[in-house]
Amino acid sequence: MTKYFKNAKLLLFFAIVVSLIAVALPSVLIYFISIFIDNVTLNKITDFENNSIIIIAILGVLSILFLYLSYFLKDKLKMKFNVQLNKNITNVISNLSSKEVETNKSGTYLFWLKQRSQIISQTIFDLGFTFINMSFSLLFSLIVLFFLSWKIALIGLSITIVCAFIPLFLSSLAGNLHAKFNDESEKNISSLKNCFDSFMMLYYLNKEDKFTERANQIFEKNLNLVKTKQNKVILLEIINSSFLLIADISFFIVLGYYIYYENAGIGLLFTIPSVFSTLIYFFRITIYFFQQYVSTKEYIKLFADVKEHKIENKLLEFNKLEIKDLHFNYEDKQIIKNFNFVFEKGKKYAIIGPSGSGKSTFLKILLKEIEEYQGKILVNNQDLKNVDLKVWKNSFTYLDSKDFIFNDTVYNNVSLWEENKFEKVKEALIKVNLKNVDINDNVDKIINLSTGERQKINFARHFFRDKKVLFLDEALANLDKENVINIENLLLEDPSLTLINVTHHLKEPQKYDYVINLEDLWN
Repeated sequence: MTKYFKNAKLLLFFAIVVSLIAVALPSVLIYFISIFIDNVTLNKITDFENNSIIIIAILGVLSILFLYLSYFLKDKLKMKFNVQLNKNITNVISNLSSKEVETNKSGTYLFWLKQRSQIISQTIFDLGFTFINMSFSLLFSLIVLFFLSWKIALIGLSITIVCAFIPLFLSSLAGNLHAKFNDESEKNISSLKNCFDSFMMLYYLNKEDKFTERANQIFEKNLNLVKTKQNKVILLEIINSSFLLIADISFFIVLGYYIYYENAGIGLLFTIPSVFSTLIYFFRITIYFFQQYVSTKEYIKLFADVKEHKIENKLLEFNKLEIKDLHFNYEDKQIIKNFNFVFEKGKKYAIIGPSGSGKSTFLKILLKEIEEYQGKILVNNQDLKNVDLKVWKNSFTYLDSKDFIFNDTVYNNVSLWEENKFEKVKEALIKVNLKNVDINDNVDKIINLSTGERQKINFARHFFRDKKVLFLDEALANLDKENVINIENLLLEDPSLTLINVTHHLKEPQKYDYVINLEDLWN
């Protein structure tokens, strides 16, 4: 848990100390009030009682001041906690492979940032702090209770523990229900995002009603899920409340007995119910905290143990990429069969073939997205499986047909937030024929930025990075003929660049050193 507070340990220490003082003062205040009431009812007004009024007043003021200070420190600490939590979540996502992100869909990770972060924040911080405060409040209350009447204290504590045993067990069941509910909610959010992603396709097919139909199905499924979970949780809560109500009633019967039959001080009537209410409230918080912890413990651990994502600056000085007897099957279907080839430094390669011939699969193998293959792939005579993924990713640029554009300036879209590289960005934009674009303009304000121009920004990133290995997966598909020729010529004329272009359409194969037709190889 402390990993969530690693940048705020001193603040955490002061927040806990101040909170403990804030919960201790009311218990001390209750003790003095009880003694004062007993002495007043017995007409034992002495200098001590007169001083007690001053002490009670001072304790009252201090209670308010420390309560305010504890809220102030906790609010400041919570802000730091939430920043660290979201940083941990994004680091977890950053350390995922592209295959994992593609498989889980981005809706899962949006749910993490929007919902799971709030649930964990509530569990660890809100409930966690409340649990700590209530633990000490209970400790001080029990001390006061034992000073006032050790018999009532023991009986009340015994009643509460007995009546809280079953609710604690049921809270574990409720926690598991919450966990399943959150897992299903992740799937529904992913499905809903997928539904929105398909809107444009449905719009141009004049099938917008299918979007409504599908979205409503997802909403209805989620509402049914909420209803089912709520009904079960409500039932468990009713049972839990019943046991705690029994504890309340039992305790007041015991209290009444001691006041009526044992001539206990009347001050107990004013103070012990308050102390016992603290005891009951503590167990309610314990039950709820335990329930929330059970439902989120998997993700609390996942987000706490995350290593900060670090950029790898090392790269391979690429010389050759050798394929030896490569085979790959997917669900008993043979995708790649007995492939042998050597990609050499500075050469230009085109990989063609119809859909389903294995072009994208082969590229994913080269990108280390797929490693469940037979045969050998050697980079500079080193097994690709043994090459550090971050070092390998830093050694090449990969572009596909999707235009990944951020709602930020053109400069940041090209440089990806590198500082003081203005001339380099301008040179990259000139190469892709975007010399008239203002690098300080925000892309969402450039209303005439076409799909082709957005794709040019993708290529500008390559020219900015200036990596010596470039993988293309239909990356030229959205460009007009003139820009295809311009960019392709820039790539083909670079003697230091190793180019591997996966494409359906190759208009000038003679410009490449090798054209690999996968359909011919597998047949």
